[in-house]
Amino acid sequence: MVIGVILLDFGIQSALISNQHIIYALEADARSRLNTVFMTGMFLGGAAGSAMATFAWDEGGWNVVSLLGAALGIAAFAVKLVHHRGRAATVIGR
Repeated sequence: MVIGVILLDFGIQSALISNQHIIYALEADARSRLNTVFMTGMFLGGAAGSAMATFAWDEGGWNVVSLLGAALGIAAFAVKLVHHRGRAATVIGR
C-alpha cells in the first residue's frame, strides 16, 4: 500500500510539472493568469475527487473506489481521444 501511495504522489507531481511546463511555454504576459486558472482547476478537481472517493468508500469500500478510479480514467481517455480526433480533422480540413 505504501508503494501505491508513493507511485500516486509521483504521478501527480509529474503531471503538475508537465502541465506547468506547457503553461510557461505560452504567452509570457498571460503566464500568471493561466497558472492561476490551472492551479484553481487542480484544486477543484482534487476536492471533487476526494468527495467522490469518500462517497464511493461509504458505498462499498475499496472495490467501489477502484471502480470509480477506473471509470474516471476511462472517461479521461475518451475525452482525450475525442479531442485528438477533432484536432486531427481540423488539420486535415485545412
